[in-house]
Amino acid sequence: MRASTIAILFYGFAGAATTPYQPLVGIRVIGLSDFSYSIVAFCAVIANLAASIAIGLVSDRFGRYRAPMLFVTALGVLGFGVVWLFPSLWVFALATIGPIALFNVVSTLLFANIRNHSNGMTPLELGDSITIVRMAISIAWILVPGLVGLILSGTGSPLTAYAFATLLSLCCFISIVIMMPHDHKISVENRSAKSSSLADLQRLASPGVIARLIGTSLITSVLHLNAIALPLIVTGRGGGTIEDVGMVMGFVAALEAVLMLVWARIGRKASQISIFFAASVLYAIYLVWLAFLSTRWEIYAASAIGGIGAAAIVSQPISYLLGIIHDRPGLSASLIAINMFIAGGIGTALFAIGTSFSGYGTVTIMGAIAGLAGVAVLARVEHKRN
Repeated sequence: MRASTIAILFYGFAGAATTPYQPLVGIRVIGLSDFSYSIVAFCAVIANLAASIAIGLVSDRFGRYRAPMLFVTALGVLGFGVVWLFPSLWVFALATIGPIALFNVVSTLLFANIRNHSNGMTPLELGDSITIVRMAISIAWILVPGLVGLILSGTGSPLTAYAFATLLSLCCFISIVIMMPHDHKISVENRSAKSSSLADLQRLASPGVIARLIGTSLITSVLHLNAIALPLIVTGRGGGTIEDVGMVMGFVAALEAVLMLVWARIGRKASQISIFFAASVLYAIYLVWLAFLSTRWEIYAASAIGGIGAAAIVSQPISYLLGIIHDRPGLSASLIAINMFIAGGIGTALFAIGTSFSGYGTVTIMGAIAGLAGVAVLARVEHKRN
């Protein structure tokens, strides 16, 4: 548990150091066009999704999670390092689609590793463990982007962010080597008793799994939509500045880090569907308020409500998804990547549709409806199962 938390903290540091500045590096430093950068970013998402599923299947098959983690973190050191040392169009594109995309699989592997070592844990203890590990990523996003931004303002080149990411991914690798316990060896009999990879893939495509993925993706799509719409609304009708955008994001991240544990405690007495409903209602109130706000103070007031809901939306779906295919930790962890992919697509599609006939306010209202629809889907699925 301690090893997973430290490893994912370094992983979060590396991501938080580069993600906000990746478009700047790709477009302004490397010289990619907006369209070319979009293609690279999309291919990286597809590569991460495919790798998450493939590595999850292999990890479950052989019962090994530590070795794949070492492999992908080593790729992270390589990917960030070559962009920093040899910045060019092809190096950036290939590193982003290849090593860096695979490095991002380490988060799902860490959650799979926790699930794999959960024997003896009650469901509540497992949920608390997952919440604490997820909270480490939020802490990284509170601390790192601002610090890196201050340093970059002195160096003048966003490429320096990749130097930090190289060092941080190396720290992630070292923490796994030193602290992560070795996997238990699986006997040949147990390995042969496991279902084939094709059978596991068929489980991913089962109606129950697909319905749950649709529900959680609709719920979490509100976060992706908000990431697009919030800066535009804050600096538009909200009357705020770029500094307000950064302050709001830091404020919400701080709320998330604190309130994730609160939601985990609530989960001891309430069902996950009840938590999804309460969090989605709070976030819907926030999104609707965004649609109509007109002053700076409303930005922060609305974000306080949104942050409470977001704390559950970023953490609770992880434990829910990990429990869908409970006997295959790697495969169930790959559902996290699939969920992020679908949720991102839904959020982007809602933004495109909403802005095609109306303004940003309509987009956020559509997002609120989508989140509540996701709760309805999950409630129906779980009701039928019970």
